[in-house]
Amino acid sequence: MKFEIKIINEPDEDKWNNLLTSSNASTAYQTVNWIRNYQNIPNSKPIFIQIEKNGVVVGQLASIIHQNYLRNENKLAKNIGWKFNISSLLTWVYGPIIFDQENHSEILSLMISKIEEIAKQNKIVMIRGSTPPLDKNNFQKIFDEHNFDYQPWSTYILKLNQNKNSFYDSFNKKTRYDIRKSETNNLTFETPNDENYLQEFYDLKNEEYERDGRKVVPTNISYKKRWTNLCKNGLEKVFLAKHDGIVISGISNIIFNGYMLQHAVANSHEKNLLGGTYVTWKTIEWAINNNQRYYDMGGINPSPISKKEKNIDFFKSKWGGEEFSFGIFVKILNKKKQLLSSALRNPNKILKKIG
Repeated sequence: MKFEIKIINEPDEDKWNNLLTSSNASTAYQTVNWIRNYQNIPNSKPIFIQIEKNGVVVGQLASIIHQNYLRNENKLAKNIGWKFNISSLLTWVYGPIIFDQENHSEILSLMISKIEEIAKQNKIVMIRGSTPPLDKNNFQKIFDEHNFDYQPWSTYILKLNQNKNSFYDSFNKKTRYDIRKSETNNLTFETPNDENYLQEFYDLKNEEYERDGRKVVPTNISYKKRWTNLCKNGLEKVFLAKHDGIVISGISNIIFNGYMLQHAVANSHEKNLLGGTYVTWKTIEWAINNNQRYYDMGGINPSPISKKEKNIDFFKSKWGGEEFSFGIFVKILNKKKQLLSSALRNPNKILKKIG
């Protein structure tokens, strides 16, 4: 019997998520809950793809279409994006999840073909997705056959198969010293327990954006949706380090099937208090105490090109995780519109290229 491809508009949350638990590569990014967190954005819609063979599900992908991903640019840029459909995107994270390893390549190729078909039907400008790090099959070969561009990416994943004391002892001398020093700074470790408390993390993240000259992300609605769709269901936890009641560092973690990963990090200007080191160790400690199997430190550029990227790589590597490679795959379906969209996001960059 041939493979059967299904598009599911409203998947049963329990059935979809329970199927994911049979694969170690599955994360909260591929759950129904994660996609729901984004589908209420105007003109965004979820796309759930399922492949079956003889009535058995052999592959799944949770993705979403954004008709306009110009979110934080000025009003004029966003209006142009809407009017001329120059910034539509079909995207996913850490997928697809393929359960049939024997037919992995064929299932992946069918999945990509369906993605391309959906993108063309919806007049999408760009397709972008990342593959799951714990799936070690050759994704690049099949994406190459479909003419996707490949960007190598990596993450450090800690295997939490030992107690916290053994884990602590496995760190190098400098890391252990930094942890001990951070614990002398009268810091407290807290977990938000309601949606208003959760906003403290997003406020700190926006402070960081402002210091870096980046556009602030509106949080008045988004953090409430995250609380409803993710936190209340145990799929996201935000951990904070505070000094004298003020948040100085925080980590947003998404959790599913024993796979916990760092989704976002925020730090204040108070670097001397070592809040980042403190909250990272306390997060790892929490993961061990709560029977998590993996802790994913979040993506890094394996070939860092800036001082910032090098610092991120150094910090994430020092916790003893194994480096796992994965891919970010991109296909531009309308190059003229994509160029205009890029110009609206960063006109100086485009002018430099043209010059």
